[in-house]
Amino acid sequence: AVRLLVERFFRGHGPALDTDLNRWTKLTLTDIRRALDELDELDEPAALTTTTIDGSTLWSAPGPPPPAPDAPRAFLLPVFDEAYLTYPTHNFPRAAAHPRGDLPHSFAESGGGVVVFDRHDVGWWKRKEVGPTTVVVRLAVSASLGTEARALIDEAAVRLAAFTGRTPDIVSERG
Repeated sequence: AVRLLVERFFRGHGPALDTDLNRWTKLTLTDIRRALDELDELDEPAALTTTTIDGSTLWSAPGPPPPAPDAPRAFLLPVFDEAYLTYPTHNFPRAAAHPRGDLPHSFAESGGGVVVFDRHDVGWWKRKEVGPTTVVVRLAVSASLGTEARALIDEAAVRLAAFTGRTPDIVSERG
């Protein structure tokens, strides 16, 4: 059962560290590493593959997942989104001219998060529901982004508004 859980986690969340799985479960690192060794010893095609980044070993499913032909390139990830929080040491690289510069994100209240474009952290967003039909989405994104990137980020804000069942009012901010 542990081996199956370990394999499924890394297939669905990889590339990830053994400590990432340890944070999300009650499994010990010893149990996780034992299961990883067992998976490595199976006489079948590789269940998982590894890659090393900055001296850390990450596990994942063999081969990259096939990209969806119409997958969005821009996302508004909420503060507690698993894609942002799961990998504290190997996260989305920060774009040049990021509105926060080198400062870490500071989310003092809920209702916002990180703007990701082409797998890069390009800014931050906040939302506020106004009345029964409108949601104001405030965006602060890297000054280095072009017109296409900004349009795709606005589309992500429209998707967020649709998810809430409201009409978006998109406001661009500086930093």
